[in-house]
Order: sequence, then C-alpha cells, then structure tokens
Amino acid sequence: MYIVMLVGGMGFILLAKEKSDLELIKAATLDHMTNIYNRGTFIRHAREAISLHVRKRTPISLLLMDLDNFKKVNDTYGHHTGDIVLTRFAEDIKKQLRSYDLFGRFGGEEFVLLLPETDENAAAEVAERLRKHIEENPVPLSNGIFYTISIGAVSMIPDSNTSVEDLFNQCDQALYLAKGKGRNRVEFYKT
Repeated sequence: MYIVMLVGGMGFILLAKEKSDLELIKAATLDHMTNIYNRGTFIRHAREAISLHVRKRTPISLLLMDLDNFKKVNDTYGHHTGDIVLTRFAEDIKKQLRSYDLFGRFGGEEFVLLLPETDENAAAEVAERLRKHIEENPVPLSNGIFYTISIGAVSMIPDSNTSVEDLFNQCDQALYLAKGKGRNRVEFYKT
C-alpha cells in the first residue's frame, strides 16, 4: 500500500510539474493579453523563416499594423476596454491568416505579421482585406467601438544580408507614410 501511495504521489508531482512547465513556456513565448507571439518569439521565428526563404529564393512579406488613434480609445472608454479592443483585434486578424503565417504583438498597439512565400501583390491583397475587415467590424461593446488600422508593408526575396530588424524598419517607414496620408490605409516600402 505504501508503494502504491508513493507511486501515486510521484505521478501527481510529475503531472503538476508538467503543467507548470507548459505554463512557463506559454508565458515566455506568448503575449499575455492577446495570446499571440510576443516580440522575442516572433523575431526568433521570423529569423528562421527568412533564412529558409534565402535558401529557397522565394518572396516574403512583412506587415506592421498599428491601431489608429488608440490613445483615444483608452481615454474615452478606459484601459480595460482598450485591452478588450486589442484582444479582439488579435483574434480577428488571427482568424484571417494561414496556419503558417507568423503573427505577433510588437508592443502597445503595434502588431506584426510575416507572410511566407508572399509577393507584393498577394501581400497587398492580404493587407487591404485585413484593413477593411477591421474597419467594418466594430468591437461589440456598448454601441460598438469602431476603429481603423494603418499598415506599413515590405515585400522582397531576401538575401543573406536581410534581417528582421531591417524589414521592421522598412515597414515602420511605410507605416509612418500611411499615418501621414490620413491613416486607415496600406503603404508599401519602396527602395
């Protein structure tokens, strides 16, 4: 009987440790609010994807998405509602993606999307579809919270010098252009 209790107790401890390990892995890889990749995990997976596309000589696209005037949402409805908007945004975008697309939160209201094997024309279609979906689908709180997104994008066939940071900086420049042209639009980085 003692052996049965000992083995049962060890089994319980091992199951508890496994559950704890899974929770630690989740906390280290996912954004706690939106349940998508956090910045570090996104960058790690994006580097792997870029390396693969360098070898295959296939196109890759990166989209940097920013919720327009998000401070106004927080100021008008409160930070709790702002968190709901961010969570809903991530859920809505995730439903629109392929299983192998990489989606992550870069911080605040900035989100990033890596589209493997996607050239500029296909990336433009995806970006516009996402932009339009967000514009037409308010968050169902009170009378609905309408908001828009601006998207900066870059598409290329990467080479051995291509880095996630370079792609992000190019997207950031395109995003700045989209914001400057009135928001709620998609702009591509041009070399």
